[in-house]
Amino acid sequence: MPELKIGRVGLDVALDASARGLTESSRDGARAVTFTGHLRAATLADTKALRNELVAQTGRLVAVTWTIDSDVDGFYILRTADITISATTRGFTGQGFFPFSVTLERVGSESETEIQSLITGTVLSNQHGLIASETAPFHAPAIGHLAYNSVSGTPTQRTRTGSDGALEWYDGVDDTVDPTWSVAPSSFYSGAVSVWVSSLLRSGVDAPNNINDFELSNTLVRVTPGTTTGVSNGRINVAWHDGTQWDTAVTFKIMYDAAGTPAVIPAWHYMSIIRNDPETCTLRLVRDAAPATSAHRHVLDVTLRRGSRFVSFYYTWTGATVSYDIIRDTNDAAAAFTPTGASSAVGVLDSVATDGNKWCVMTAQTHTARTTEGGIRVTGPKFDFCIGAEVGTPGTGDAAADLALQYFGWVSERDRAVRR
Repeated sequence: MPELKIGRVGLDVALDASARGLTESSRDGARAVTFTGHLRAATLADTKALRNELVAQTGRLVAVTWTIDSDVDGFYILRTADITISATTRGFTGQGFFPFSVTLERVGSESETEIQSLITGTVLSNQHGLIASETAPFHAPAIGHLAYNSVSGTPTQRTRTGSDGALEWYDGVDDTVDPTWSVAPSSFYSGAVSVWVSSLLRSGVDAPNNINDFELSNTLVRVTPGTTTGVSNGRINVAWHDGTQWDTAVTFKIMYDAAGTPAVIPAWHYMSIIRNDPETCTLRLVRDAAPATSAHRHVLDVTLRRGSRFVSFYYTWTGATVSYDIIRDTNDAAAAFTPTGASSAVGVLDSVATDGNKWCVMTAQTHTARTTEGGIRVTGPKFDFCIGAEVGTPGTGDAAADLALQYFGWVSERDRAVRR
């Protein structure tokens, strides 16, 4: 069966039938491609997912591949997506059937296109005396990339292996320049950060409010909600891929201390996708202050970058200043650690490995190490933290101290396709 993949559409839900027509045109030097056909998958739910995720990519950079005509393969901007929906047609019966037409502006093929990563970097404001020159900003392109050009500086190429295979990343990049790299359109999403909601891969920021079934992953780290009998219990599960398999998830809880008696935040009410790009994804979890009588809310932003061994969090409470514990769900002894250059401990590292891995929790804030329970105590109402792990026997760049310097070497990235 011929396959058409437009961005992330077609990566998880296979198209039983895709494009039946292709029109190419050129105007003012820009080449446009229009596909017409119909969306149909194995089930009505999957067909509706194809419809929703196709529309969600409008205006975004996408990689396109088509088994019928590989000359079409390349990088595009999805300009329009028109889908016919009628309750009187086969759209809502059986497997679902939605006629569609999409227009894409071609950037170029693999031979004429490279990816430019627009990087902004700075030292994360911290209470540990770390300055920019002591941190280790990193960058990770897609798996299978070639011709990496750092423009300036001498970053070290290293390898981490996750569920998609070996991912090359660059340690100690110059975060004042914008590196370029090349990759086949078919590999553009290999090693990418992804968001799954209700067991379906999401292409944009529109998704059901399913706080019980979501996943944020970059093939190295995976974040899922803690649940009790299928319902959110407020915990966060973090798992790491050891190069062969996903190891046992480690569960953390956030304890809110409003009156000297810490209480676990029991559940989240809302889950939103704030950003969804191959290089970076951010989820936002929101909880009302209930059952307390209060006009405030808890907000937890969860961010994951491609190639990272750690996931970053930023917590906001809109009420008064209180203390918080970010600790293991069950006691798990840990010890404070201090990376080179820091004037104080940045967090704690697991004392005994589980499945060969040692988790670590870090923050830029002044904090108290909870060595018995396994975690840290900070003062709100706003604070950052991250959760990472030494996976197996850590090599250079993968020890907890290395991850800390990568975390404090804050980098924001946006990728774009440009002509070579």
